[in-house]
Amino acid sequence: MREVGYESLEPITAELAKSRFVKANLPVSDKSKFGDSIWDMSSQVTLPGISKYQKTWDFSRIPGFPAGFSLALAEYAYARLYTPVITNEREVVWLTVHNELIVLSEFASFCANNFLEDFGSIDVVHLKKFLNLLRFETNGVAKSEERISYIFRVIYRFWEYGARISRPIPSLPFGKKHERMFKSPARVPEENSTPVIPEAIFSATASIALDYVLKYSTTIVAVWRELQLFWNSKLVPRNLEQVVSLRKLRRKAAKVLVEKPAGWRLDGWSSLGELYAELHQLRTACTIVILAFSGIRISELLSIEAGCCTTEQYEDGHTRRYINTLLHKHCERGAKDTWVVIQEVVDAISVLEQLTEKVRSATEDKRLFLSDGTGHFFGIHRDFSLEKVSEYTNGAINYQLNSFRDHCNKFLHAKIPCWLDDTLAVSVQWEFNTRQFRRTLARYIARQPFGLIAGMRQYKHVEVTVFEGYAGQEPEWNKLLESERVLASIDLLDEVALDLSSGELAGKLGEHLKKQFFLEFKGQAEDFAPSQIAKWLANSQKPIFVGKLNFCFFEPKNAACTDSSSSRPILNHCQPDICSNSCIGKRHIAKWEAQAKQAEDLASLPKITKIHRIALINEATKLRAVIDTYGKKDEG
Repeated sequence: MREVGYESLEPITAELAKSRFVKANLPVSDKSKFGDSIWDMSSQVTLPGISKYQKTWDFSRIPGFPAGFSLALAEYAYARLYTPVITNEREVVWLTVHNELIVLSEFASFCANNFLEDFGSIDVVHLKKFLNLLRFETNGVAKSEERISYIFRVIYRFWEYGARISRPIPSLPFGKKHERMFKSPARVPEENSTPVIPEAIFSATASIALDYVLKYSTTIVAVWRELQLFWNSKLVPRNLEQVVSLRKLRRKAAKVLVEKPAGWRLDGWSSLGELYAELHQLRTACTIVILAFSGIRISELLSIEAGCCTTEQYEDGHTRRYINTLLHKHCERGAKDTWVVIQEVVDAISVLEQLTEKVRSATEDKRLFLSDGTGHFFGIHRDFSLEKVSEYTNGAINYQLNSFRDHCNKFLHAKIPCWLDDTLAVSVQWEFNTRQFRRTLARYIARQPFGLIAGMRQYKHVEVTVFEGYAGQEPEWNKLLESERVLASIDLLDEVALDLSSGELAGKLGEHLKKQFFLEFKGQAEDFAPSQIAKWLANSQKPIFVGKLNFCFFEPKNAACTDSSSSRPILNHCQPDICSNSCIGKRHIAKWEAQAKQAEDLASLPKITKIHRIALINEATKLRAVIDTYGKKDEG
């Protein structure tokens, strides 16, 4: 089934018909009002990497324009964004509505092809026919049951919005609730569905990308800059016709390319076109290195700016490198965020800064992922001061990732192997996308010693279990993960060890650990490295879990939150004053202080009932009892 609303035709300029519920001149965005045939919703999209097609919708392409199905979809879209019904009170964003409009426009086309004028004429016969179409498409490729369930979930939601639509679906689809009509295949909710790049393919791709960044970039950038200097200093001042200047530039390029050969290519290089091809592949290689070795999301990648890298030097000579970017997940306008990275990622960003120096200078834009919408971005003669430049889209980067694969296999000595598709029993090229690198890195980290907690910290997940779901679990390494859960990461145990040496632990287990610590180290913590204290902690052979409100050194038989057969605690349900598994560290104490203060403040309200006041005072007393043990060393 084709998507409606994207045909490259001249748009109809007429407005939508009059709605019973929304005035035509009511704004839907900074650039559009409800009655417009085309909605420009770019001001409502803050996520980078989104194509212009996803930021707009053309209602004139929907059957029945300016009324009929077209008006109904516009009324639905407006209601979803600004006047949701009580069963759908959760705030939604334009991109969600856009995806729903794609589904509903397909359904509208089906209805129109069956001689219906609007959604108000739909009955159960039409719905069953549409369902059969999805299950048995004419080209032999049916929709999955999971996809069909989603399509009809949108149609059910459209029915729920009937009070906001002039001609709605008249009755509950099929006369049954969605949950009774469609049962999606069972799926483990914690498991991320993005495919992991096969190890041989990931290794080859990452290796070639690293070679581009660490080895080939010096030659590629040097030749490019030499030709830019020749253009600016020798050709531009002479005011030659552009045809003549370009001819001289090509001759100069042929000479320079012979002097500085590209040994990584099968046949070297000899023309400007081949130089430009290598510049494009170098940029993609930088993208791969950043994605493959940092774990950042595509939205965060596209927010990277020049000068984003920082380093921190420690007294022991250790250096930690960071990149500063914007976190967009759960943050509408983006929030500042920092990622710990390795030197190779810093090198890749440095190369990108060189490749984008000219465009950033001309446009006064600090972003490193900019596009001019053409294949001539690296043209020696390009002057970006008069050019329209925009951010990259996710789709464009996906295209470049696969172009990099094809370029390597056609022009380079190093190759990226094919992938054996078990379902078809044939070898095929792996289709890359940006999400796969984050997922693949997660699996790699999880397979390392102490990898679960290291991954949790790098991916900024609140709990180890969240990262486990992202990394995925496969039968051949489930046992490995089980054994790793027994030990905490050295970094995390270092944190607990430092808290312990300064008495900054609380809770029943915290008090126990402080006593044991005093007996072991005789109060001379300063004479021992944190790593030695961490190893002493690890010898307990208990898995450590990280909660928002506590650490849990989990021992099933002592757990107050579960029965003795459980394999993990119910995090954040702990009672540290009762449970001998739970303790509070420095990272948690501020939350406990806030809880205690909130209980005390509520207890002091004049209109509160006596029963509630007593309960709140008792709660605050319990919290303070735990907090008061924090910061006190055990003196034996």
